[in-house]
Amino acid sequence: MSCNFDDMLLYEYIDKTLDADEKLLVDRHLSACPSCRKKISEIKLLYYELDNLEDISVPEEVDAIRNNIVASAFEDQKISTTEKLKQTKKKLEETPIVGAFIPTKEKMSSAAKGLYKGSKKVYQSIPKKEKEPKKRIRKNFGGLL
Repeated sequence: MSCNFDDMLLYEYIDKTLDADEKLLVDRHLSACPSCRKKISEIKLLYYELDNLEDISVPEEVDAIRNNIVASAFEDQKISTTEKLKQTKKKLEETPIVGAFIPTKEKMSSAAKGLYKGSKKVYQSIPKKEKEPKKRIRKNFGGLL
């Protein structure tokens, strides 16, 4: 028979870190649940065994390994922001989905030509009576016409 009672409460019960209401809840649960009483006994036994373990010595290599890990984790911070942006842009451009949405100079030039041709067709389709003087139109279209 298994119980779904919160194990963290059992650990806190043993550590005596529960408030009065939580302690009462756990006490009542333990009086009715043999599964949790067994868990409490196992946890207490584990704590006892851990307290009686001998101290272990840390190998000298651990400091060197830790220093290498820390150095590699902070390696990015040594790179200038401009360089980091260039690297990020390159990675994005190499990603097929993202790269398709980053405009290149060729795409921007093609878009500008398309806008010019489209605005010229719109201007030409306006009847002559409704056309404004060319100077004003050029100003409105940013000098594209």
